[in-house]
Amino acid sequence: MQNVCERCKPGYNTTDDGLNCVCMPGTWHSCVSGSCTCLSCDKGMFCPGGWRQAKNYAPEDQKGQRLSCEQATVVGAASPINTTTIRANGLTTKSSGAKRPQDCVPMPGFYLASTGRNTQKAALCPKSTYSPGYGRIRQCLKCQSGTEEKPDADYATDVAELSPSSNKMLRVNRTDVCQVGPGRYLVQNVVRDCPAGSFRKAWSQTIESNSRYCFTCPPGVTTNSTRATDQTACNVVAPGVSMNMSTLESAQTQAAAGDNSLASNDVALCPYGTYFPGGVIDSTTNTTCLTCPFGTTTQFLGAASINECQIPPGYYIKVATLGDTLTTCPTNVSGQGYYRSGWTSYTDITARDTTGTTACTACGVGILSALTDIDELGGGNDTSKLVAGSSFSCYIEAGWGMVPAGVVNNTLQYSAVECSNNTYGVANKTYGLQSTPCKPCQRNLITLQPASTNYTQCVNPAGFGYSPGGATGEMSSSVVQCDRCPAGFEFTNGPGSCSACPAGKYQPGYLGNDASGSTPNFGAGLSCLTCPTTLSVYISSNGTEKEFNSTGTTYRTGAASRDECVPKTAQLGIDVGTKFFGNNALLSNITISGSLTSPEGCMDTNCGSTQCCFVQFDYAYRKNGTGGPATRSCLVVKMDAASSSVTNNLLYYKMLPSDAIAAASLTKGGVEAKAMSSGLYARCSLPIAWTAAEVYDDHKAIGKKIANTIPASNLTECKRRCDMMSICWGFTVQGGQCQLRGGIDEQDVRSFFRNPADSTTQGW
Repeated sequence: MQNVCERCKPGYNTTDDGLNCVCMPGTWHSCVSGSCTCLSCDKGMFCPGGWRQAKNYAPEDQKGQRLSCEQATVVGAASPINTTTIRANGLTTKSSGAKRPQDCVPMPGFYLASTGRNTQKAALCPKSTYSPGYGRIRQCLKCQSGTEEKPDADYATDVAELSPSSNKMLRVNRTDVCQVGPGRYLVQNVVRDCPAGSFRKAWSQTIESNSRYCFTCPPGVTTNSTRATDQTACNVVAPGVSMNMSTLESAQTQAAAGDNSLASNDVALCPYGTYFPGGVIDSTTNTTCLTCPFGTTTQFLGAASINECQIPPGYYIKVATLGDTLTTCPTNVSGQGYYRSGWTSYTDITARDTTGTTACTACGVGILSALTDIDELGGGNDTSKLVAGSSFSCYIEAGWGMVPAGVVNNTLQYSAVECSNNTYGVANKTYGLQSTPCKPCQRNLITLQPASTNYTQCVNPAGFGYSPGGATGEMSSSVVQCDRCPAGFEFTNGPGSCSACPAGKYQPGYLGNDASGSTPNFGAGLSCLTCPTTLSVYISSNGTEKEFNSTGTTYRTGAASRDECVPKTAQLGIDVGTKFFGNNALLSNITISGSLTSPEGCMDTNCGSTQCCFVQFDYAYRKNGTGGPATRSCLVVKMDAASSSVTNNLLYYKMLPSDAIAAASLTKGGVEAKAMSSGLYARCSLPIAWTAAEVYDDHKAIGKKIANTIPASNLTECKRRCDMMSICWGFTVQGGQCQLRGGIDEQDVRSFFRNPADSTTQGW
């Protein structure tokens, strides 16, 4: 009998012995009711195929098995296999017909926890990770730095939660899983904390626009730290800001709604006499601003520290049993007046006493005082209330004189005297501390009473006539005997020919001092005297006293008194401030080198003789934060002197008397008395470019506005107001309005002005 071999059916492989047919890889052997066939391996399983080495009519388990991806468990024909099972296992294949365990991949939301054939297993992605699936990854992808999973996200934590009825989610998509949390925002693909002063409440996907910004706290309010998550964190009020809880809560609500209109709101500043160092609103007072001690005040709105509480000019702190209080300096006590100039700290013990006679400065024996300076207690705008706030408050009555009375604590003292018979004093009540001696009548003339006020009260004694040389019984018979010139004049072509003193010189008239030879003695009535050279003292940035000399000049011909002499160069007084201009861009920045390393060198090199010249010299001694010198700067602006025909775009500044500056040089600090005006003002044309730059407003471009505007047509009132205020260095005239200007304080800056050359045509 001959055996005939049959060929295996399609889909089968022949075993090595040729006696058996087994399924090919990617299929499995399925027998149902005696009918067997090789079926394609189901998705989610792998089928390695039958054993080629099978012998002796291979058993069913060698003809080709279906194995689950998870741990290679055999899945028979009767075993249920569905998407639920696969989803629970977390392993699948990309398609049917898989042949190897390596064809098994994690489903989305899973990763391979084990890769051995019989141990292969998937696990759920942990918190803040994700997996898109279908790749044999050994761990899930982490969220990018800064992003994280939302805490209340409903993700499955166990495969048991993945039933058909479960709504649990898998961590599949980075956008869904990795979000930007509250208090943070996304910028250039990097998550950053919301900076202080901002907040963000919501969780946001990185593709959402609201993940890219934080909401800004209301103006004047910030947060205690970064990464604020709610508008209520905006509860730290900025220093100097006035706010109550109702206002804050309303602003917080608007900020949380994204109302950007808040950004343009001006915050309310603490009023004069109050301060706020910053922080939360006091729950008991429901406000931020704190009252300065003893009724003291501040120089500006929005003070941020108790150290800004100061005693204004004209005040002292009166020490009393029931409590110390801010009180105005007394005017006249026992025939002597008092004043107090400049601002000082409320802690200054030298500005405290029981009566004000030691805290305030005595004018001098017999010198009275009056209320002449604007009260700066509430901002310095009330011209109806005056105080004795400068030495200009001191005065002598008509017919009196004022003479030096020695030096006390480096300060020149004065006393008043009633002019005796045969002398005469000031013609009217005269303010300010300066040497004003009684003037003797001309030779042989007498007065009929003390306290005469004018040379016309000097008369002949009984029985005498009068000649230009004085009273005589004799009469002059020749012009040669006319050998004295009246005040303000000097001899030019010999006796009898007098001409007015030129600018820069003065002649007080004949005071009984006979000349010796040709030397023009003071009071000899012969030749004009040159205005004195003034030694000025200023304090440099490191506390060192510096000195510079300035020649003097007058601004009219025929000057009769040394009081009309003003220095060509003077420093802005520290009681006024240290800077003329708040906008440095308006000035030229001169390269510092050689002699320019000092204010004098800066002026000498850059200031000519025909223009008004302003110099702001910045020592920059402490500005680099280390206590050592930084980069110095020399800022200069020059303006043309303006004639009297010019009426707009003008800058007027005080010309300070030489004697006042010389006296000030003896005081502590060097420039305390320099704000007293000589009554003269330099008139300069403001640069045309400044008009276009709109620098005449209240924002400190040209000093700071210190009083309400005055019609420019009333220049006399402008000057009077500025004379009354120790903090006023000048005023601008623009657009028909006059605005008084004060200095601006800045560490290490010293400011100087140099007057133009002698001129009698400018109409100062």
